[in-house]
Amino acid sequence: HPPIWLAAWSLEGARRAGRLGDAFVTDPIQNLAATKTFVRAYREAAAEAGRPADVVLMRELLIGETRQEAFDRYSAGLLAQYRYYWQNGAFNADYETWMAQVNDARDLTWALLAQDRVIWGSPEECAEQLRHWCAELGCSHVQVTVPHPRAAHAAPGSAKTGWTRAGQLAAIQLIGERLVPALR
Repeated sequence: HPPIWLAAWSLEGARRAGRLGDAFVTDPIQNLAATKTFVRAYREAAAEAGRPADVVLMRELLIGETRQEAFDRYSAGLLAQYRYYWQNGAFNADYETWMAQVNDARDLTWALLAQDRVIWGSPEECAEQLRHWCAELGCSHVQVTVPHPRAAHAAPGSAKTGWTRAGQLAAIQLIGERLVPALR
């Protein structure tokens, strides 16, 4: 049968992926420490079930010609998306020490959320970060998502959010022409 990749946002979900799946797809928002814990639980469950373990890293990718361009284009929209996730309990307080300081979504900042979580910058910086994550987790595949208009807090296509068709095509072009070759 075709490989069945299972995603999870919790320890129990990671264990289920180990028992039943052909690969574990990490969630895109947990920090590296939480993701390592989930991957470890997945690998243990896969070993107990006599299944091979295959990890697929899923991450948000904010890419631009420069780190500043990536920040300017995507940070506001991704911050709005992550505030939504926080309001709906998507972050795990066991691994996110900053959550004890946050009482309102407006307390969430880019500095709190981006560190050790989001892949962002120039293609070369993104390649370096992806290599680091894959080395830490033992990934066989990487799945990236480029933020989209749904995450923006302003109207799609506005200059403030960078959500234009041309902007998204430019990101795809950077991925194909510079990020992928930098990973080889």
